[in-house]
Amino acid sequence: MIAFLQRLAWPGLFFLLTACAHVPVADSLADAPPLTGWTEDFDAPRLGALVEEALSNHPSIKASLARVSAARARLRVSGAALLPGVDLGASAGRSRTNSRGREVTISRFALTGEVSWEADLWGRLRQREAAALGEARAARADLAAARLLLAGQVAKAWFAAVEASSQAALAEREVENFAATLKIIRRRYEAGIGDALDVRLASGNLDSARANAALRRQRVDATRRALEQLLGRYPEGALHPAGGLPGLSAAVPADLSVELVHRRPDVRASLARLRAALHRSEDAARNYLPAIRLTGNGGVASAALKDLLDVDSLIWSITASLTQPLFHGDRLRAERTLAQAGVSEALYNYADRLMRAFQEVETALAAEPMLRERVAHFEQAAADLEAAERLALSRYQAGLATITSLLDTRRRAFNFRANLLASKLNLLNNRVDLYLALGGGYR
Repeated sequence: MIAFLQRLAWPGLFFLLTACAHVPVADSLADAPPLTGWTEDFDAPRLGALVEEALSNHPSIKASLARVSAARARLRVSGAALLPGVDLGASAGRSRTNSRGREVTISRFALTGEVSWEADLWGRLRQREAAALGEARAARADLAAARLLLAGQVAKAWFAAVEASSQAALAEREVENFAATLKIIRRRYEAGIGDALDVRLASGNLDSARANAALRRQRVDATRRALEQLLGRYPEGALHPAGGLPGLSAAVPADLSVELVHRRPDVRASLARLRAALHRSEDAARNYLPAIRLTGNGGVASAALKDLLDVDSLIWSITASLTQPLFHGDRLRAERTLAQAGVSEALYNYADRLMRAFQEVETALAAEPMLRERVAHFEQAAADLEAAERLALSRYQAGLATITSLLDTRRRAFNFRANLLASKLNLLNNRVDLYLALGGGYR
């Protein structure tokens, strides 16, 4: 459906490479819009509240928030290098000397200030700030990716818990059916119609159904605890999903825009890191250029503390320095090579992330109709086997069918019902995968 996006991706990639070196440093760092509105496409009113609970409580989101805060702090550190640095100092000293038998005591008090500033003639400091801005944007995109991934995990965990409860209920009904079948067979055996083999077979199937029911109950407990962990709760297994598996209230649109894939947080993070690498490369390429620094000192110094306010005690100096790198071993060349290698790595990481996004979208889109077809076939098969189950029971009671035929029909009916639930779960999970692949729904 969106195979044409692959043809647009590669030319667009190299166009971005020529443009991303000119990212304005003053671009906004406003938070990205939430990408969890897709949860409304499922007929599960409680799902949205559970996702919000997870986004508020899960430790991984709080860790991502801390990384965003750290990246923004590093951005402020880089931006501060463009501004003058001001330091204030105060000192007091007392010394005694002995000159030709005379002791002289000298006191000295000083109050000084220093202003230093590096003239960013070649834009090196601006390149460093732009690189820090790219890393801050990448950290924010990583936060959005973590939020989107956690929302998908919560949705899948909720569906898994509901499906596990439905499977457990189905297993309990299977136990009841085999128990009822065993009663019928025993009555026939006691009436001299059946034989002991029929009783043994039915009893064995009942025990097998009970074992399967115990396994289903264990899975219910495990899925509930997994969901509670994602919600940031203590995993005590106290959460009880109600109802059956939800339906889908929205169909997949016939056409999808390329912007949906580029909106993915992980793609945005890779692009931001590519831009940051390009700025670091520009910075390293200018390490060979001279640096100009201005330093100004001013203050007052006096032998008496009361004279510090005297204008005659004022001292000052201004210094300008020009530093031209000449020889640093191979450090400057190695730093430039390192920065260029970082650009190549970031470029290929971005290309890999972009093509992986296309692959995930194409896979989920292709799987949707096949999964729907599978669900439809299992629904028909389950209906047919239910009718066959009733027919097999009536034929057995009339003496027209063997116990093996009855038990086999009931096992088949149960398996198709269980497969139907699993297929519906797969369809829901695939839709979640599609929403994640698109960066959060269609809108």
